[in-house]
Amino acid sequence: MIRFACSNCDEEMEISDRMAGKKIECVECGARVRVPDAEDEEPPKRRRETEEEAPAPRRSEIAEGGPPRRQREIEEESPPPRQGEIAEGKPPRSRREPEYDDEPPPPRKKKKKRRGLRRSDLRQVAIYQKVILLCILVYLLLVVVNLVLQSIGMPPFALLPLALVAIGAVITGAVFVFMMSLKLYSVGVGVLLGILTLIPIIGLIVLLVINGKATAALRFGGFDVGLLGVPLWQFDKRDNEY
Repeated sequence: MIRFACSNCDEEMEISDRMAGKKIECVECGARVRVPDAEDEEPPKRRRETEEEAPAPRRSEIAEGGPPRRQREIEEESPPPRQGEIAEGKPPRSRREPEYDDEPPPPRKKKKKRRGLRRSDLRQVAIYQKVILLCILVYLLLVVVNLVLQSIGMPPFALLPLALVAIGAVITGAVFVFMMSLKLYSVGVGVLLGILTLIPIIGLIVLLVINGKATAALRFGGFDVGLLGVPLWQFDKRDNEY
């Protein structure tokens, strides 16, 4: 089969070798064209244009046996395959979907800003803390006195006043722990901590925990917390400044 293009309209045609050298009519424009010999077969127009546009290889490239200049430019532009791609047998990145190294990082979650208590609530927390600290000191003092009296052989009925003072300190501590929890936590947490305060040893732990929470809240509000809490004159000084 001979493939050639019409000299008038460049329509590509294909015809048997037996028609070589004869004239036929173009199927597109109807012009009379000569069928070239098999040796003189002309490439189609599109192939001719592609061959004309492609730059001819240089002499140095022919001598070195290297690839054409356009092919080398494409290979130089494409990034080299990574080690993981070579080990896994993956095609280079240029043959796969493009990978973008400058993708924006995922959005970070915004941290919620900690909100402090109002000045009036902080004043009440400071007062509750003073009572709780007093309950802790009484609780520890009664434990020490009880151990001393038992070591010297004090009769049990002599310890009754100490037991009454201890009960009063525990109940007072439970009440103020509940009131403090209303400012720092919630009603449910306040009820739970108030009940736990009534249990020996565990009640002391609850008093220490709620005291530490109150100290953190007062320091966050800008007050100096000492061994016995915040002096109330600091609140009066703040009120006078504003």
